[in-house]
Amino acid sequence: MTDETTPDLVGPVLRRCPLTQAAQAAILELNPLARFRDHGSYLRVLVPGQCRLTRQALERHAGAELSFPGDLESIMASFKGRLSIDEDEARWEAFSARGGS
Repeated sequence: MTDETTPDLVGPVLRRCPLTQAAQAAILELNPLARFRDHGSYLRVLVPGQCRLTRQALERHAGAELSFPGDLESIMASFKGRLSIDEDEARWEAFSARGGS
């Protein structure tokens, strides 16, 4: 899993800030196959097929209550895949996971 252009690898691109480390830990907790590419000012998350991040996991790792999805959106510079997000969970899915293009 080294090619960032592989279609089934999905996830957010996170700006470097204090919340990024908590997001990385929460993503790894929920997605054991997650890989991270450090690009200096941002961190690319790559997970095969589907990447999940819950508000509960992010708050636990941040040690604080957060506004979700607002706080996540403030550090997410971009993403790869199909994103669905609400007040409890963000989910990035490969387009092929649902038969999309």
